[in-house]
Amino acid sequence: NQQCTECQASFTHHVWRACVQVRQKVTHKRTFLYLEQVLLKHGMTSQCLGITEQRDGIDFFFSSRSHAQAFVTFLHSVVPVEAKQSKRLVSHDHKSNIAKFKYTFFVEIAPVCRGDLVIVPSKARTKLGGRSPIVLAYKITSALYLIDPTSLHVIEFNSSQYFTHRFESIASSKDFSLFFVMAVKHLVTLGLDILFFSFQKHNKFQLAEVELVRENEVGTDGAMILETVTHLGGIIREGDTVCGYDLQRLSNAREFLNTNTEFLRYTRKMKLPDVIIVKKNYNRSGRHARKRKWKLKTLPKEKAYEVDKHTQQKEEEDAEEFMRELEEDLEMRLKINIYKDREKLERIARGGDDVASIATSEGHEDVPKIPIDELLDDLNELKLDEVKNPNHERMPDKGKNKDEDEDLEDIN
Repeated sequence: NQQCTECQASFTHHVWRACVQVRQKVTHKRTFLYLEQVLLKHGMTSQCLGITEQRDGIDFFFSSRSHAQAFVTFLHSVVPVEAKQSKRLVSHDHKSNIAKFKYTFFVEIAPVCRGDLVIVPSKARTKLGGRSPIVLAYKITSALYLIDPTSLHVIEFNSSQYFTHRFESIASSKDFSLFFVMAVKHLVTLGLDILFFSFQKHNKFQLAEVELVRENEVGTDGAMILETVTHLGGIIREGDTVCGYDLQRLSNAREFLNTNTEFLRYTRKMKLPDVIIVKKNYNRSGRHARKRKWKLKTLPKEKAYEVDKHTQQKEEEDAEEFMRELEEDLEMRLKINIYKDREKLERIARGGDDVASIATSEGHEDVPKIPIDELLDDLNELKLDEVKNPNHERMPDKGKNKDEDEDLEDIN
């Protein structure tokens, strides 16, 4: 009753032969929360020997270089990335002239996330037809999709184009301000842009002139009326609250101008709108997270850093923001697996304490929710008679010896 050599190595630390280091230079972890769910859905971590969470990313360890290369190829199909490879000599057999290496793949994710405010560099703007430089990132897949909120013009950057020009966000969700919608006037366009028709079909992206008031100035004398044109005319109504970038206050911030020379150069030539609206703000109660009837699975990660109270609070805020994005975006939900929270559903069926609160939340029809028919059953919870075997032995994959040979190189 002994394990084979490969299985013994898989349960031993520091025996990896390839490591994939995924990094993104942003102040939040929402991208990695989404990436984690995509990896779980497609089972891309089944060959991992271990997963370590770093402050700015995640490390994945594999037993062979081919598994790591397949993992990096999958990342290219999910998010815009740039990968670099290096190797380190581990041992060298002088008689057979064969060397053994450990491989490291460094994968950098583009530091632009959904809802970020971006200024496209002038060189890239010229190649793409001279569009407006101030745009919003509204969708991130294997490419970046940027939209001009004042004209509905869309710019697409694939991984190669982005890392050639390399631009970053000038403002992100931490710079959001809340505004109260006073009036909405939908604009009539000629409809010559084919992409505009596709947006009209989804009834979300429509041009509209909007009058706004800062939320902290609502009901006060002399409140300033801010005017802008938004791409979200299909979902914004009078009396709503929206999140956006207050360009008047951003442009007056000295720290903002010192770090964004491209923005300062553009403001000298063109007139900016007062506000750029990013999304509609829904009135969620403080107990909204407890009322969710669904849950997400997580990868078995080990943290390589100490988590203090501030870090834990920041990670909880990122997780809550990610779950709210899932509730608001059907397209994102289709790319991952969301499971029923059977414990919470059973409490509801028994008439537990959460029934009243959940019923109250369902009264707010405006707050997005994930329909119950979109949720999956967790098969692990359904196997009630399954006995977990802590000494479960993993069988080696077919072609294991072939993968092992790939890490041995004849240096002749």
